[in-house]
Amino acid sequence: MEEMNDYYRYDMKADEIKNRIAAGAVKGKVEGLMEGLAEGEAKGKAETTRNMVLELSRQGVDKSIIATATKLSLEEIERFTTEFRS
Repeated sequence: MEEMNDYYRYDMKADEIKNRIAAGAVKGKVEGLMEGLAEGEAKGKAETTRNMVLELSRQGVDKSIIATATKLSLEEIERFTTEFRS
């Protein structure tokens, strides 16, 4: 009878360990997805800003106005427009 109880305790402990591992894997996947989404969102925002700078520059809008509208420095505006011309 004692052996049977030991077996059940062992089996329950093994199930608990499996459940913790599975929960950890799910948590890791969720964290990875959230990190990936945040990174993708940041890249998308940067690309949108870059495209806006280039379009406003093409239309002849003064760089100081572009800087104010985009909250970028004049140096960043210059870098975007210089990279585009290259």
